[in-house]
Amino acid sequence: MVKTGAFLFLLLGCFVGARAMAAASPISLSLVPPLEFPPDEYAVTGVRLSVLWGEHRSVYGLDVGLLGNVTEQNFAGIAVSG
Repeated sequence: MVKTGAFLFLLLGCFVGARAMAAASPISLSLVPPLEFPPDEYAVTGVRLSVLWGEHRSVYGLDVGLLGNVTEQNFAGIAVSG
C-alpha cells in the first residue's frame, strides 16, 4: 500500500516534471469522447477521471477510468481502469 505522503509526492512530481505545453489542464472529467472537459487535444497534468473512457494528448498524474483511457502521446503517473 502506498502511503499518502508518497502518493502526494508522486503527484507533485508529475506537476513539476511535465514539459511546458500550449494547452494543459490540471483536471479532466469525461463520460465518453467527445463528452469531456477539456477537449482531447489538451494535455492533463493532474487527474483524469472518466466514467467510461477518456482520450487526451498526454497525461501526467493520476488516470482513473471505468473501462479504460486513451493517451495519444505521453503518459507518466498511476493508471487505474477496468
